[in-house]
Amino acid sequence: MVAAHAPVAIVAASRHRDIFLNAQTPRSPLCPRRGKTGKCSEHGTSPLAAQLKNQELLMSLKRRVENLGPYQSLFLLAVPTATVEPLKLVAVAVAGEGHWIAGTAMIATCYLLSLVVVERLFVIVKPKLLTIPWFAKLWTAILAVRTWFVAAFRRMRARMS
Repeated sequence: MVAAHAPVAIVAASRHRDIFLNAQTPRSPLCPRRGKTGKCSEHGTSPLAAQLKNQELLMSLKRRVENLGPYQSLFLLAVPTATVEPLKLVAVAVAGEGHWIAGTAMIATCYLLSLVVVERLFVIVKPKLLTIPWFAKLWTAILAVRTWFVAAFRRMRARMS
């Protein structure tokens, strides 16, 4: 009886082995076209190499942005800002029409884009922007107002404690 079950077990094991060997490796979000070898069919490299290539591309893009002039940097910063800020108002209007989930999702997405793209871009171009005299004065005034508000808040909190 044991001998009769042995060939079935061997056939089942070989079938599982064939399925395992012929199965494709899971697809990576870094390279969705990864084949059996684990290499990316688009790039001919591993997903880690594709990610490193993307990082090199981002660093190259950052260097290009850093090499822009002050007014070019201002325009580059103005484009995403001018796109994201009106979309926040549209999201409020959508939520006001009764589409709370869509409006909330739009607002969250707009704030995420604002935080990730505009803030990161501002950090990169800020040294160039501060070479523009009127921008430097405006930035100094904004920092002075912010410092005054923080100091007033701390005084108020100290009085309440």
